[in-house]
Amino acid sequence: MTSFARSREKEILMMNSILKLILVFSFLLTGAAVGYGQSTGAPPIYEIKFQKGVFMWRGIVHPVYPCPPNGPTECGNGSSTSLSLKGTKGMRVRFILTSDTGNAVFSITLPNREIMKDSSSRTSWTGTLPVSGDFPVYVYTSKSFSRYTLKVYRL
Repeated sequence: MTSFARSREKEILMMNSILKLILVFSFLLTGAAVGYGQSTGAPPIYEIKFQKGVFMWRGIVHPVYPCPPNGPTECGNGSSTSLSLKGTKGMRVRFILTSDTGNAVFSITLPNREIMKDSSSRTSWTGTLPVSGDFPVYVYTSKSFSRYTLKVYRL
């Protein structure tokens, strides 16, 4: 084999190695973006993880408020808290929400993002999950700034 051929073979091997690294890196980036499931700048989604059958979360929510006619162009978008319960069909749970103003409420949605029966704008809910999957839970208010505590019990 000539020195030119050996040099060319090394060059091809190096290019293959570089292409493999690029491919692995791109898969890692894609997996991280898709696996995380939310875009940059989006509010975080907190997972409901039970410890000894109980999950507790404290937070603050405030309502959306409109811009005054002659005021700033960026006004209150409001705030809410997004959580997710990984549940199984037949699992029994109880949600209890307390707030300093009494104005914070929550809604539970099914994995297909439909509101679960009798679980919208509530301060408490006890029931059996109808299907398995990730159940988004949203804590929010439409009235006033509220500090709240959400407790979820696995029954």
